[in-house]
Amino acid sequence: MSHSASRLGKKMLPATLAAALLGLGLQSVAPEASAAPINLPTPSCGVTGNCLVFDDFTVYSLGLLEWYKDNKPPLYATNNFIAQSNEANVFVLNFNGQGTPAQGAGTNIDNPYDSMTGNPSGPGSDADNLRFLMASKSLNSGGAANDIPSDPTGTGGWDNLAQAANVSNSNTFTSQFPAAKFSTSAACQTNINTPGCLPLWDAKISDLKTALNGSPLVGLFEFNETGNTGELVGQDLVAYAQVILHSTTSSAKRVFTFSGNGTLPFQQQAQEANKTDLLPTADDKWARVHAEICVKKSTGEVFLGECADSPFDSGDRETINQALGANRADFAIFNKELNDIIYGKHADSGKYDVVTFDVRLAYLNDGGDRLWFGPATIPGENVPVPGTLALLGSTLLGFAAARRRIRA
Repeated sequence: MSHSASRLGKKMLPATLAAALLGLGLQSVAPEASAAPINLPTPSCGVTGNCLVFDDFTVYSLGLLEWYKDNKPPLYATNNFIAQSNEANVFVLNFNGQGTPAQGAGTNIDNPYDSMTGNPSGPGSDADNLRFLMASKSLNSGGAANDIPSDPTGTGGWDNLAQAANVSNSNTFTSQFPAAKFSTSAACQTNINTPGCLPLWDAKISDLKTALNGSPLVGLFEFNETGNTGELVGQDLVAYAQVILHSTTSSAKRVFTFSGNGTLPFQQQAQEANKTDLLPTADDKWARVHAEICVKKSTGEVFLGECADSPFDSGDRETINQALGANRADFAIFNKELNDIIYGKHADSGKYDVVTFDVRLAYLNDGGDRLWFGPATIPGENVPVPGTLALLGSTLLGFAAARRRIRA
């Protein structure tokens, strides 16, 4: 090899290596999935930030992020905020319990629960139309066959580890529905906390990580209410959820809660006796999900509610509808510590091998709301999947061989 060729090779190799590693870096940030990821910014929560905090979880309004992207660049110039439900890796709630290939036969992941749709009629219909308790299809239409379901899928000691940790606040819950509609089990009619009466959504953490394919554990929620319940203004609803980590070999347990507890008053909603008292204790608060929010155009400050109720000047405000339409995510929900435990980046990661979701909604009106995990990116949170790591290793080996040839 000539000296000039050798010098050229030495100049080109670092540049080529840098370009290749940059490409690999991009692959390690974005999950290897067929669907385009939803790209979320680094969280900076507050009324002038890009997210809010509801108990243990960070919540991004995707409609608000779209507004920020168009009106306050470059601070919020992340793109591609709208995720489609047909791009889901895993469903937790979905219409008719239809899941995705990742959670089908052969995986230790429950099929999704049906979300509440329709306007039930007959005895108990007022209560039916107000609430959804994840473990009870008695809040859905469809008759006795769709009441308390057996757990959608999964067998063995890993399943239903939290099935008894449910509604303990309300003594009136069972009386709000005809006994035959609530369950055919006498034990369940007597005490809804009887093990097996309220099964929840479970997944082995190892299977869930495989299904996520390197994407962080970001919950995507489709807010699909269609009108006024008469209880809350507009399309608003309230939500409560717990994510529970368990061990099949020990008593270790960790609970992450999404609720209105500890939040600002306009982010919470008190329980209503005989209607929405479905939370673990009488002091628990629902997280209020506003269909419309108001943004102050000059500062980006957010008011949760309609602009007419905000303190913003009429010439300096804009309404953002957070109900973005069918099959589109309206909110992204994330907890960094939970994600780190799931992905083995936390000191407690080895303690748990099962994750359970307990989801409750109220003030519903023929919506059909969905909850799923889909491809997502958050700066610093995505992990390389095995294919990316293998590609990195083979690429570095190739560069080592090329360097030896250049030296020769």
